[in-house]
Amino acid sequence: MKKRLSGTRRGLLALATAATVGLASVATTSAPAAAAPMRADRTGEAVALVERLGDRSAGAYLDPASGRVVVAVTDEASAARVRAVGALPKLVRYSTAELKAVETGLVDRALVPGSAVSVDPVTNQVVIEIDTGVTGARLAQVRSAVARAGAAARIERLSGPLTTYDLRGGERISAGSSYCSAGIMMADYFTGDQHVVTAGHCTAAASTWSVGGSPLGTSWGTHYPGDDFGFIRSSGTVPLVGEIKVHSGTADVQNIGSVSQLLLNSYINRSGATTGARQGRLTAVNVSVRYTSGHVMTGMFKTTACAEPGDSGGPFYVSIPFIGTTAYGLTSGGSGNCSSGGVTYAQPLDEVRDSYPNLYVI
Repeated sequence: MKKRLSGTRRGLLALATAATVGLASVATTSAPAAAAPMRADRTGEAVALVERLGDRSAGAYLDPASGRVVVAVTDEASAARVRAVGALPKLVRYSTAELKAVETGLVDRALVPGSAVSVDPVTNQVVIEIDTGVTGARLAQVRSAVARAGAAARIERLSGPLTTYDLRGGERISAGSSYCSAGIMMADYFTGDQHVVTAGHCTAAASTWSVGGSPLGTSWGTHYPGDDFGFIRSSGTVPLVGEIKVHSGTADVQNIGSVSQLLLNSYINRSGATTGARQGRLTAVNVSVRYTSGHVMTGMFKTTACAEPGDSGGPFYVSIPFIGTTAYGLTSGGSGNCSSGGVTYAQPLDEVRDSYPNLYVI
């Protein structure tokens, strides 16, 4: 879902702060004070801890009820390390490596049209979601693959079809009678050319774009399927502004961030031409999706922020007061709507940034 966003300055948003813990001294030996509870403002520390634990961990996430960071671990020694930094340990059966192996197996054997596969560290399982069109032989194929994985996998049924959001618009960008949403605005260091970044399935379907009847530009650099992003080279007629439309008006985009630095269950926002600004939680990363069209996407992230056709290409972002707004992704597709709810999948923007180092956020 594209909406008119504009570019930003580069710079990674630091989400983590360090907490200092003092030692109380008495006449005899005293125990160190307990670490301050680890919450969302120490996301960076949690991510680093999971990396240090390696295969003894199975991911981290925020507990929505308490706001505390939970780190899944496979042994008591690792649990003690988690407690020492103020996070909550959760002993689980499967390590990250084991879950990734199950995930790979399900992608290879069960990613039928209308399905998505991801790791869920909250339940220590791999989840394969299937839409209402997965029946008969395809449903049997999925069930057989999940049965082979045993307790490490489960099936979840979506309430509707799993599709890409068709060409519709944003603040909005139009292609004939169809439209999408603008994602973010970028410019070329060397040529000065300006570009709108949007969903690849939008730029794959149309070559010429307009805004309010004024020529916007032409499509290029489409990455779809596999990824889902593409560019519209500005003709210079429509000014590109480095902002995202949010609930309260607009917000300057400061930089592009990586969802790998966000904890699962963290809040994330999206904006689009059809449904405006919406908020949900980040529920999975590195998701493989096969839409009902048969097109397969990999490396996506999943959220509970609802979306509808025309929201495609619009930005996912996080705004922090007094710090700024970081863009994380582009809306790709999903299941459900903003009346009954649903799930939405997004293309990570850091892949766009890393693939085109000559481009910067306006």
